Amino acid sequence: AAAIERAGLSPTVRAEKLSMEELSRLSDEIGKELN
Repeated sequence: AAAIERAGLSPTVRAEKLSMEELSRLSDEIGKELN
């Protein structure tokens, strides 16, 4: 959930409601977490 919050999204947001921009920010944050 930390990556979601760092991407500026609500922890309860549903993935299908995200815009492409939000998804790309989220995947960037997840990538940072994994590396």
